[in-house]
Order: sequence, then structure tokens, then C-alpha cells
Amino acid sequence: DSGHICERILHERLLKLLPNTYAFSGHNIPGISHNNKNLTSFDLVIRNKQTDKCCAVEISFQVTTNSVIERKAGLAKPRRKMLKDKGHKVAYIIDGAGNFQRKNAINTILKFSDCTVSFSDSGIQELSDFIKDNV
Repeated sequence: DSGHICERILHERLLKLLPNTYAFSGHNIPGISHNNKNLTSFDLVIRNKQTDKCCAVEISFQVTTNSVIERKAGLAKPRRKMLKDKGHKVAYIIDGAGNFQRKNAINTILKFSDCTVSFSDSGIQELSDFIKDNV
């Protein structure tokens, strides 16, 4: 549930920080599919209405042993390639003590991310600036 709460908070804060040329497009980007059948799902998608380019955002806010961070790290490389090939970006918000204990997963995400920030006011501001400058 903490991930869904973070999604709502992130959506609300980015809505205030981004100009109205950006729209929140649910959880998918048209044409982005990992299996050619279903659209790939992301935690949040922000679309530039003028360029039709998107930034997919993945949030990992967990302190568990069966961690979401491991799954997201495993998907990081193919997701970035899919998005980059279509001119889109991918960003990650990483927070929670359990995530930082998973050094290999964090390093993989950092390697295959266009922007990685913490779930904080300054991190969300940095993500907003990245979106305005790159999407």
C-alpha cells in the first residue's frame, strides 16, 4: 500500500510543479509492450502533450525481504531500451531502508535510469526539472 500512497503523493506534487503542457497518462505508454500483446505497466506516466514523449516513473518504497526493488532492477534494462527506442525516458524514485540494503539492485537501476531521485521534496523537484528539460 505504501507504493500506491507514494504514487498519489507524487502525482499531486508533480501536478503542481509541471506546466499544463504535461498530462498524467495513467500507467501505460502506447506502443510500449514487453510481449507484443499487453502494454507495459508503469507506476506513473507523464506525457508532454506537445511532443507526445513520455517519462515513465517507477517507485520503490519498500522495506521487505521479498522486495519490489529486485523485480524492478530485473526489468530496468529492457524497459529502458524499449522506452529509449521510442524517444521516451524512465525515472526511478528509490526510498526506504530495505532498498539501500540491496546494493546490486540499486546499481542496476542507476545504470538503466535516465533520472533517479529519492522520495523527498528535493527529489520530486529534481524529477520535475528533469521532465521539463528532457520530455
